[in-house]
Amino acid sequence: MNKILLISIATICIVSTLALMYFASQVSAVYDPLKKYSYSISSKSLKNELFNLAKENSNIICKTTDTTGSKESDFSYYMDIKEVGSNSVIHYRIRYEDDNSFWKTNNSQLRLIGVFDSINKIGGYKVSDNGVPILIEKFEKNILGKIPSQSTSH
Repeated sequence: MNKILLISIATICIVSTLALMYFASQVSAVYDPLKKYSYSISSKSLKNELFNLAKENSNIICKTTDTTGSKESDFSYYMDIKEVGSNSVIHYRIRYEDDNSFWKTNNSQLRLIGVFDSINKIGGYKVSDNGVPILIEKFEKNILGKIPSQSTSH
């Protein structure tokens, strides 16, 4: 009887440890951004610029999807931008945040996390994925190129 109890407890401990290791590995499996852009405006102003772009262009839809961080560690904001064309539907996934360096400037950073064309079945989270370089160019031209604020890419 004691043997069965010990085997059961050991099995539960092993399964629990393996489950935690599995979930921890999934959380840390994050891709680097496809490209980074710096803006000389705050993240709030950048968000307003993106939503104004969507208001002015009926083929562009912006939707805030998540916020992470805290007051102490600063917030990061996630947004999906959908651009509908005559022969494409492109989804851009971005992250933007204030660039809180030591000098506390009013700058922000935008990271292009993923790009997907759901009609032509191209895109991904890595620059080497099929069609990603072309979709990055479209993002820079059709989205960032229409934002009046100055940006630099890296």
